[in-house]
Amino acid sequence: MRKLSSLAAILLCALYSFAQTDPHELVKALEPVFKGNAFLLRGFPLESDLKFDSECNAEKTYQKGSWTEAELNVESIEVKGKNIILSGHRAGFARLKPSGPLVRMLVPEEKSVSGSRMIKLTIKGPFLLTAADFLEKIKQRIFVMDINELGSLAPAWWLPYLRGDIVSKTKNGHPIYILKEYGEPSDETENAKIEPFGHMANGDPLYRVAKGGVSAPKPLHSPDPEYSDAARAARYQGTLVLSAIIEKQAMSVK
Repeated sequence: MRKLSSLAAILLCALYSFAQTDPHELVKALEPVFKGNAFLLRGFPLESDLKFDSECNAEKTYQKGSWTEAELNVESIEVKGKNIILSGHRAGFARLKPSGPLVRMLVPEEKSVSGSRMIKLTIKGPFLLTAADFLEKIKQRIFVMDINELGSLAPAWWLPYLRGDIVSKTKNGHPIYILKEYGEPSDETENAKIEPFGHMANGDPLYRVAKGGVSAPKPLHSPDPEYSDAARAARYQGTLVLSAIIEKQAMSVK
């Protein structure tokens, strides 16, 4: 009876080993699709050492960063032991012109929130999936293959930027962006015409801040921004310009 049990265990191990897919065969299937190309990582992970199981599920929940620097430029695909490792520089998107296309660019190390511009993505074996199924899992669970999907993944406040519904100008040496629906940005000048630039749904006119007209708001409380350790180490900084419509009752409506 013991001999039969031992024989059955040996047969099961042999069948399991036979069912495993050689990771080198999987790499051959991945290289034509991924190597030399950049792909957006799902979840926009801030960390640079990412680990997934053989079904392409993340081993943990990674800290979410910005989609603007969450791409992996796949420069290397290799087998190490039973694992497959994809590695390369961190990349991202930006618009060089307000209504221009999204342009892909590498993220400089000194400006990366992650603190590192290199990403190492490990998919742990052994693998039981066929090459075709493995490729499909990576597309569905690790990378965003269609950039048009970004509109449903990015935070809502990015949508006008993604659609190109913005205009820009330079103020104090820095570029600022304003929604097209608010019209072209104008400076606050003594001679600014006090004329409405639009109307609310109830017919009330909308005015911009201008000297001699609508006065600019003054903050009642202005705390310093909080930075994560990674953002502070990377000396991450920027200027955020908010646009809002304030009605007569001093309530923000948009």
